[in-house]
Amino acid sequence: MPRDRDMTVSAQVLKQMMKPPVAVKNTMIAMLMLLGYERPIRQGQDWDLVLKVLSGRGENSISRRVDAFDVSTVTPEQAQYARAKIKPYSAEMVESAANAACVFFGWVESTLASCPPDPLPDTCK
Repeated sequence: MPRDRDMTVSAQVLKQMMKPPVAVKNTMIAMLMLLGYERPIRQGQDWDLVLKVLSGRGENSISRRVDAFDVSTVTPEQAQYARAKIKPYSAEMVESAANAACVFFGWVESTLASCPPDPLPDTCK
């Protein structure tokens, strides 16, 4: 099954989750950050934003946003934030929390692999 279809089907499954496991929630927040959404993500409202993005249709669908994504637009701060969100998790952990989130976790990991590494703290320079 092509990635677009995987993402579309997975998005439909995730939209049914009102209180997702933390691994799923953090995976999706990392994805939104990489796609250019600000750290909106105020306490309690972050999953609402995820649901809104997952509900997009046509040009606003998640698979179209991913297809149009340009990794060169990711700032070091966005990459660092996304890395911190998924750092505690492996693909297996995300899969056991919700299989539907795996395709998004894989996309986040592969995108971050294309981004420059996090900058060293000033004390390490």
